[in-house]
Amino acid sequence: MKIPDWAKQVIGIVVFVGGMLVWLANYHVPGMIDSQTKGMSNDVSSLKTAVADEKGDVQRIDATVNGLMKELVDAQLASLRGIKNQSAGVAKERLSFIEHLVGEAKQAGILANPAIVAEAGRNALDLTQNLELRLAAWETTQRLLSYQSFLTPKPVTPEPPRTGPLSNMWSTGVLPFTVSSLTVYSWTTNPEEMASFEPLNQKRNENVPNGPGLVSLNGNGGDLQIDEHRAKNVIFNNLRIIYRGGRLDFNRVYFVNCIFDFPSASRQTVLFARALFSSSPSYFVS
Repeated sequence: MKIPDWAKQVIGIVVFVGGMLVWLANYHVPGMIDSQTKGMSNDVSSLKTAVADEKGDVQRIDATVNGLMKELVDAQLASLRGIKNQSAGVAKERLSFIEHLVGEAKQAGILANPAIVAEAGRNALDLTQNLELRLAAWETTQRLLSYQSFLTPKPVTPEPPRTGPLSNMWSTGVLPFTVSSLTVYSWTTNPEEMASFEPLNQKRNENVPNGPGLVSLNGNGGDLQIDEHRAKNVIFNNLRIIYRGGRLDFNRVYFVNCIFDFPSASRQTVLFARALFSSSPSYFVS
């Protein structure tokens, strides 16, 4: 049967259109997708690079600002060196300013020079002998103690610390409820080096062959009164330390991120504060 010319034309058009569709499906469309995808990838890469550059700029700015703030805090704390030669009015204003400054510095995470903080604390302590300045000097001293504790890092030990729940182990006894966990940093077989936190009238380490050599008593900012206690090879971490001037026997003790509540500038509290400013770890027997 002879195919009419019009039918041949229709078949030709159908074959041509079909071929075009096949070409579009197999070659043109994937090519366009690849091209667009590469373009998007390039755009995304450029955006990531720009974001990274801006993030780097922000970090550099933050580092610069923090550095300037640290220098500012250091300089202001150093200004307490000659404060005992100032008039009572000037000294009181300066103490009030320093108390506020270190509170803001701690909140902002400014890491001042620990040596300068300790020196400022000792200078503030000297003014507690002046009846007119005692209250202001003592409030500033406590704020500086808290700031120094904020700056104090935990000791680095060869072994990773082991954290666990509260323990009734002999070396610590029944821990105060404000201590939420205990971390063991090292272990020893020497009874003289064992960690302890206990009332002065107890000796929990007697006749014990081995135990923790360094422990951290971790809290959540709760109160811990330390009067009439012995502490050895202990880290007090994130606690509010209360001291009323009672007897203490502290040997190699760290205060990390603690705040201090010493109600009055008695002879014992002043001596203890001076010991805390003198070294970390701290040693004090009264």
